[in-house]
Amino acid sequence: MFGLPRILAVLLAIHVALFAWHSLGFTRHFSLDSMNYVDVARNIGAGRGITQTTLGSNQYRLDPDAEPPIPFVAQPPLYPIAIAGLARIGLSEENGALLIGALAYGLVLLLSFSLGRRFAGDAAGAVALGVAAIHYPLAGVSRYALSDTMGLMLALLSLLLVSAGGARGPVMLFPAGLAAGLAFATRYALAPFAVAGVFALARKGPRSIAGLLAFLVGFGIPAAVVLVRNAAVSGALMPELGPSQAGLFENAGRMALALVPWLADPGRVSLFAQALVIFVSVALAARFMRKRVKKGADGPPASAEPVALFGTAIVFYTVFLVAQRTRFHFDEIDPRLALPAALSLVLLLAIAFARRAAISREAGIRLGAGFLLLAIGGQAARIVQADPQPPVSPGRMEQIEWIAGNTNPGDWIVGEDTFDVTFLLRRDRVVSFSQYPYTEFMTYDRLLAIRDAKAVQGAKLYLVLRADPELDEEEWRDRYGDFIADLMLGRVIDYEEVGRLAGTPDSGPGVFLVQPKRTTR
Repeated sequence: MFGLPRILAVLLAIHVALFAWHSLGFTRHFSLDSMNYVDVARNIGAGRGITQTTLGSNQYRLDPDAEPPIPFVAQPPLYPIAIAGLARIGLSEENGALLIGALAYGLVLLLSFSLGRRFAGDAAGAVALGVAAIHYPLAGVSRYALSDTMGLMLALLSLLLVSAGGARGPVMLFPAGLAAGLAFATRYALAPFAVAGVFALARKGPRSIAGLLAFLVGFGIPAAVVLVRNAAVSGALMPELGPSQAGLFENAGRMALALVPWLADPGRVSLFAQALVIFVSVALAARFMRKRVKKGADGPPASAEPVALFGTAIVFYTVFLVAQRTRFHFDEIDPRLALPAALSLVLLLAIAFARRAAISREAGIRLGAGFLLLAIGGQAARIVQADPQPPVSPGRMEQIEWIAGNTNPGDWIVGEDTFDVTFLLRRDRVVSFSQYPYTEFMTYDRLLAIRDAKAVQGAKLYLVLRADPELDEEEWRDRYGDFIADLMLGRVIDYEEVGRLAGTPDSGPGVFLVQPKRTTR
């Protein structure tokens, strides 16, 4: 298994098995995006193509006349396609989405070993594997039904194939480009890893031209399929995003903190400090061990290749993410979004440390095994302490149950982030909006336009709002616009065609019925 020493292989298998058991059997984390991915996978399995049921989900502009299901372009399609593939062999889409994250997590750890071993021998590979196993943002993201870990796995595979392909002829660089293209087809933001591969090949000079072309062809096939499809179904190569509300320096600062997540999350300092003490103590002891070997004696000679490959990936990804977040609005930069660069940095430092300390193969394996044991212990503790959580909050579940019991499948449900209505109730008449600038404001006129287009032939239209007690009136208006803010604050009287329903859940502003369109004779 990629030359993995037996003890590390056994410990890795135990850790990943516990991780998968915890993810599928206990926590079952589904974010709003997770719910949409599952919905897309269901549509693929039902023969409706790569489409989403919820109108407005991850769409900056909502077309009131659009009919569900609509083309899914907000994220690349490979992850929901993979979920649908697992559903074909008997897994539910929900379990398939979680299993992909767990399997990709194990492959990321395996690739961490392979990259370390490729650049600096077994000792560096073992250390890289160990530090990746205790890099908590990686495990945290992988527990969710999200595309992040699958995309990261493909990006690291591309780097490994780039580093190995040059010695085996240019044809071997085609799969390296293909892996980079598949990473892009999983997460748009991983395109910089393809640029890093191109840079690493281009720096070798004219002798690498054939390999560079092979890499570009490999990348271009899946990337072109995604972009051409986007253009065909939506009229644009990439999804439209709202304007950013954060400047360059704010985003750069968030990125800097996210690259060292233990500083951004003080609650994790104790675990990191313990791991660091173990790491440094064993490494310093290994330096003075009689059985130590000369630097690089157990693997390839030291070179600048890992710095060039990982360094360019880190720089290109960091610059790309900060620049995009400065231009467009999406989730704040945090350890999750920074993970591809942060893990690359961790692996680069692990490889450099193993080289610098000149630790022997045996010492490196012991160190990697120690970190894996730490990760296994932490995972076992999570299982023992696991408290299964519902996919939505109790207050939101009350609203979901009200919708299930008091509305018909032919009615339309409009609300903030109503992915969960589609996910839990499998309704196909759902419209979603989000806080600005994820989407445009849901105005009174826009709501009536949706009603006029949708609520026909006896179908009713309900507006379902969530509460956020931490917001004041100004924040309501900044994030939702005047219409939704007025309803949130109980000022319904100004909107004669919208009325709050009596007997609806009290956990928030509640449910509103939009009056049917008046007809003239």
